[in-house]
Amino acid sequence: QLLVVLFLLEQDDWLCWLFALVILVLQVSWFISIAWLPRERRVFGVKSMAKLSPLWGIVAASTHLVCYHLIGIDYEAPGLVHGQAALLIGFTALGLSFLVAGVEHVAHWPLCGRAVAQLMLARNWCRCGDSSRFTMVKQDEATSQSSLDNDESDSALAEIEA
Repeated sequence: QLLVVLFLLEQDDWLCWLFALVILVLQVSWFISIAWLPRERRVFGVKSMAKLSPLWGIVAASTHLVCYHLIGIDYEAPGLVHGQAALLIGFTALGLSFLVAGVEHVAHWPLCGRAVAQLMLARNWCRCGDSSRFTMVKQDEATSQSSLDNDESDSALAEIEA
């Protein structure tokens, strides 16, 4: 993200400088919020940003590929640079809003707040059907379920003995 800011500052466009300033303010706000907010909100905010960052990368790279390679727009064209900066501002602002709001407030957002909060809290939110990671997750779930069953049976056994 700092590379985008440096690229924006190299432009002779006042709007690029404004976008760079907004991105820097959002980044500084992010780090200040991380330092001052309670642990639960920090964890939720970091998890959210960890899920939003790859999405931003995919959208930004796709935009670049389509505009630069397919359509032939110069990568330094003001419209493309402004669009990429606005995209970064949107994703950063969304991540900052998740951090500041916390899971309890995000879950109460209208429309799909509860689903978004659950998605941001999910440990393995992207499971690809035939990948080895998917089978490892399934094995881990089976292992943890069997260990839970063993713990329950051990506690039940202890109650019978007593």
